[in-house]
Amino acid sequence: MNIFYDIHTTCKNLEEARKIGHALVLQKLAICVNIIEKVNSIYWWEGKIVDESESLLLLKTKKEKVDQVIKLITKMHSYKLPGISVYKIDKVTKEIEKWINESLK
Repeated sequence: MNIFYDIHTTCKNLEEARKIGHALVLQKLAICVNIIEKVNSIYWWEGKIVDESESLLLLKTKKEKVDQVIKLITKMHSYKLPGISVYKIDKVTKEIEKWINESLK
């Protein structure tokens, strides 16, 4: 079985999330991108607590594409420090594994 990953990041808005999502799928770096249009985020930034709305971008990819995904997100992202989290997927169905492998050739 191949190793797959979920990658999450927040974007400043839906437009930015869609732009990054389309680039990831077009370049065959992600099999699928899900966007949650509005999430409320509370975090420390430059010595202050920030409370704002963002869009959440979620994607699935193969192990060998993770570094390229991170590079593309970082390049296209408007934030100085995009919060990119990578999660290993231990198991997927055989059908999903086939879909991912065929789609990300």
